[in-house]
Amino acid sequence: MSIIDRRSFLKTCGVGAASVHGIVSGVLVKAEEARTPISAPLCACVKLNQDKPTLFLNNKPVYAMLYALTDAPAGRWSWEEVPQYSLREFADCGISLFQIDFFLEQVWATDGLVSMDLAAKQIRGVLDVRPDAAVFIRLHMNAPAWWNEKYPEEGVRFADGPIDSEDSKGLRRILDHDLDRSHRNSLASDKWRREATEKLIEFCKRLAGMPEGNALAGIQIACGVYGEWHYWGFIEHDPDTSPPMTAHFREWLRAKYLTDQALAKAWNSPGANFASASVPGSAEREHTEAGIFRDPEKERRVCDYYECQHQVVADDIIHFCKTVKENWPRPIVTGTFYGYFFCLFSRQASGGHLQVQRVLNSPYVDYLSGPQAYGEIFRAMGNSGQSRGLLESCSLHGKLWLDEMDEDPHVNSRCSQDTLVSFSDAVAIMRRNVVESYTRGHGLWFYDFGPAWTGKGWWDHPALLKEVRQLHDLLDFYVEKPYRSQADVLLVFDTDCFYYLGANAKADPLTDVHAVNLLSAAAYHSGAALNMVHLGDLKLVDWKKYYTVVFANTFILTDDQRSFIRDHVARDGRHLVWMYAPGYTDGQELNSEFVSEVVGMKLLKVTRLFAPKINTAYADLPALQYGLDTPVDPLFVIADESVVKIGNVENTDLPALAYKNLDASTSWFSSVPITHPDLWRYIFRKSGAHIYDDDGDVIHCGGGILCVHTKAGGKRKISLPSAETIEAELPPRSTTLFDVESGKILLT
Repeated sequence: MSIIDRRSFLKTCGVGAASVHGIVSGVLVKAEEARTPISAPLCACVKLNQDKPTLFLNNKPVYAMLYALTDAPAGRWSWEEVPQYSLREFADCGISLFQIDFFLEQVWATDGLVSMDLAAKQIRGVLDVRPDAAVFIRLHMNAPAWWNEKYPEEGVRFADGPIDSEDSKGLRRILDHDLDRSHRNSLASDKWRREATEKLIEFCKRLAGMPEGNALAGIQIACGVYGEWHYWGFIEHDPDTSPPMTAHFREWLRAKYLTDQALAKAWNSPGANFASASVPGSAEREHTEAGIFRDPEKERRVCDYYECQHQVVADDIIHFCKTVKENWPRPIVTGTFYGYFFCLFSRQASGGHLQVQRVLNSPYVDYLSGPQAYGEIFRAMGNSGQSRGLLESCSLHGKLWLDEMDEDPHVNSRCSQDTLVSFSDAVAIMRRNVVESYTRGHGLWFYDFGPAWTGKGWWDHPALLKEVRQLHDLLDFYVEKPYRSQADVLLVFDTDCFYYLGANAKADPLTDVHAVNLLSAAAYHSGAALNMVHLGDLKLVDWKKYYTVVFANTFILTDDQRSFIRDHVARDGRHLVWMYAPGYTDGQELNSEFVSEVVGMKLLKVTRLFAPKINTAYADLPALQYGLDTPVDPLFVIADESVVKIGNVENTDLPALAYKNLDASTSWFSSVPITHPDLWRYIFRKSGAHIYDDDGDVIHCGGGILCVHTKAGGKRKISLPSAETIEAELPPRSTTLFDVESGKILLT
């Protein structure tokens, strides 16, 4: 985009000439005019700026929009023809931040020596395209294949079967078979951690002394499944019964319980001791004593193991990030794939990211990242495109979140004409995905599997590259303004509850599918702007911002958490919406009275099993239905005559949806998670939250921009926070961006 074009573009966005001058003075001109060698090494950090976590390069704030190559053959080496072409295309769109994948295996030889030639060449491939680039390395800390063969006793083992044979011949991804029962290092192996640390230190010190090292802004520490710190094979298999994990589990138990007697009492197992404690097998993991719940008085061993396993992973991340920071001679950004919450295949306990609070509290981790949530309910046209993590928790801890935008635009497919989509569809999806993280105060990278899958870059088309350029220019301008989220609805989610729940969708059909995924996806269609936060961060939240607080899966609440909610959240006329069984356990016991106390209504636990469907039958809400197709145990219904009834369990007179006006707040309760957008809109509006439109469109709003993503399109009346109304004709299958203050259209 030329200077004149850029000035014209920004004027159409409602940006004044005085403001344009500051942008034009720094406009990216043609690549050959702007590229100058780096004269000094980069210093990089993440710190608060304009009320949001921000990437700084050489003390200057930078909007974190990156282009990233993949680790797959044909797309992984920066100097090869297609990656070079794609790097140049994004550089010409204004992108100056680039990410490359690299594996410790690619520098760590069988003789123990470390060769830096390939790493330097990988960085040089980026600098050949843009000499002033800031480069991020995703560094995979996996033990090399030769190391795993040499030290089989340090490898992961699975409770559900032996290690599978793996064909490692031919041109392949190193990450192939990560989800199988493959030969990988145990993430609890002290030997792996120690030797990998030695090589990481050498890697950092030697790279920092090379010219290519001057361009390095950050290192993303990766390991586990696909580098994303899921435990090996976790979706279908049960890790980790290996000698290293068993030894670590015993030491972890010793630190927690101190004596054999205390361990035996906690496990309700006379004779249990540290010396003989073992990792639970598959049968124990699959069994639950109390419906979808584990009884902590009877099944503490399984709960303990899962907590130990997740702490191992979090501690590995923190350790390696700390190692980078302590062995790089200048400030450098460190990050990791972690904090995934949505779309975890109902396998959170086996391989999710349950120790996110531990990682967020570490001073050695600057950013978390993850692919945007997978699945039709999130990614399909007209749906939320939401980030996979709880981004507002990152903000509260001063951490940056970077989405991995890895959604194939399906315009360059060689496989089948059936997979091709229109360019307008591809633009609408890409715009929605990019702006979602921006409106929540964070950034992203484009992760390009295209060269490996289609022979060319995914976004290698003028229409898509034009959109990349427009988005970069627009967001690079808006990001300089003070950040403000427009959300007045807060969704609260928890991770600790998964230690006490069934380990898959058969044992627990409710929590991941309904309370996490379907609930959040439906709320995005309510017309409200949303924030999402971890239960552990309640004390960091500015409660003045929120009219409605939804407690989605807070099935474990400590005494301190219950007191804080009662004293600080249930105040100022705020509406609190409780799902299913809030506070049913405090981590020590299961107690139905806890649920009634938390909700502020008298509730009754139903003993008979049935698939609970809830029909709205009262008040001013149109008739609708939501619920589960499978039985769930336990189930709580309302036995309180002082409530306002909204809905019953289908074919019964059991009240299952109601609200109650308390002294300083309003409490809502639903027997099963609410998954209907119209019901969320009803509740949010009743609480006083702002509804942008009533048409089921997806709303993202923050940082000065309102994003409206729609499948149906049509005439809209969009209500702004200023009380002004925009009347607009939205195209079907489109994403339109507005300036949230003026209402002017920025991109349509």
